[in-house]
Amino acid sequence: MAQKTSIVIIDSEAAFRRAVRQQMGGFPNVELVGEAEQPAGGHELIMRTHPDLVILELPQRAEEALTWVEKWRTEFPAMRVYASSASKNPDLILSALRAGVSEYISKPLETKEFRNAIDKLVREIENETLHLTQGGEIVAVFSKKGGLGVTTIAVNLAVALAARAQQTCIVDLAFDLGDVASQLDLRPEFMMADVLDKHGRVDPGRLQSSLLKHASGLYYLGEKEIVGEPEAVTPVQVRQVLAHLKETFRYVIVDLPHTFDTHTYEALQLADRILLVATCDLSTIRATRYALRVFRSLGYDERKVNILLNRVSKRDTISAEKFSETVQYPVSFEIASDYRVVIESVNAGEPFTQARPKADVSKGILRLAEQFGSSNGSGPHAGKRGLFGLGGG
Repeated sequence: MAQKTSIVIIDSEAAFRRAVRQQMGGFPNVELVGEAEQPAGGHELIMRTHPDLVILELPQRAEEALTWVEKWRTEFPAMRVYASSASKNPDLILSALRAGVSEYISKPLETKEFRNAIDKLVREIENETLHLTQGGEIVAVFSKKGGLGVTTIAVNLAVALAARAQQTCIVDLAFDLGDVASQLDLRPEFMMADVLDKHGRVDPGRLQSSLLKHASGLYYLGEKEIVGEPEAVTPVQVRQVLAHLKETFRYVIVDLPHTFDTHTYEALQLADRILLVATCDLSTIRATRYALRVFRSLGYDERKVNILLNRVSKRDTISAEKFSETVQYPVSFEIASDYRVVIESVNAGEPFTQARPKADVSKGILRLAEQFGSSNGSGPHAGKRGLFGLGGG
């Protein structure tokens, strides 16, 4: 079933809010997720619900309302804002459009005008969704606990896919001090914020020019090293960047930080697959069980989330089977332990799938890349437990 288009109404007139509710009854794929009388209260509602559309009352003295519109268009670029007003003042309408309002709805509510505006919204969102589903595949690599090799897995998987002549991009979402660039021996010159235009929307030209190409053919997007905090990028802007990359690349590998913050959430929501990295020890079992609880609450299942056991060794006191039994979730893939090969690779800034392709750890990643390629014809969520094949280490 298609996801419903969500709407928030911010209007001081109860009669207008009631009229909108009545009209929305004729749209089965549209839902009202909240109402507020003033923009300040509406802002709290928007922060909680992330609606597709806000219908905002625009009074004759509209300066404050338009300031809110500009704020929302910056923080939530994918969200539309429709203005509702009894005024026909052309200067007011022009100011609203300049602030970022998409449609102007008359008061009192005119049925045909309103239905046409909602029809247009639904068509636009459906077209965007179709465009995304027809693009490449976003793979988020994540663990709730640090130090498990998430970045190393992400980098070497991305390089392996690129080497297979697959158009691949890796995105480092650790804005503070990501390690993807150092493992690839790259010197980024741009930041994520550099791909945005003055309205906070993704500029395709800037995005293309901000990508850095690795010798393997892999493309990289992340943060350059700067003194102080990098320029803030909103969660919705992260989503837009990933959506644009999905249109261009066969694979977009996303190296995620170890927190369930709003930026991570947007990437997880957009991801076609999540590789949940773990190792065979008790503290990681606890972290993995926690992550799985979060994923279940978000509606993710085995078609989307796959556990990857890293650093697997015959000396492990906890086997892959015992790990799976304890977390009550299948293990999809295993990568062999080889500390010396991995640390030499990290220190040299040369992925081991390139430098040492015959090492066991490299063979595991290369098999993983092969499984990705072999599942192309089955869609992004094909396979459940068999997606990667248990025991690949």
